[in-house]
Amino acid sequence: MIETEQVGNARIVIRARAGHGEQSLALALNLAGEPFTLTESGAVLEAEPDVTDRAVARHGWAVVAGQSSG
Repeated sequence: MIETEQVGNARIVIRARAGHGEQSLALALNLAGEPFTLTESGAVLEAEPDVTDRAVARHGWAVVAGQSSG
């Protein structure tokens, strides 16, 4: 299942959840000139530029592993 989260004018988080089990991946895109903080507590698997203090950099992206809540 695919869902959108943290939607704003210049940012979006798109989550893909496993059909079975609790795994999920989130893609966070930030088109804004300011960083934004991830609410996801999972491991950052990949990011450009690097995520610092759970914040996706301005004009950056991140892929975050997570656990599905249901």
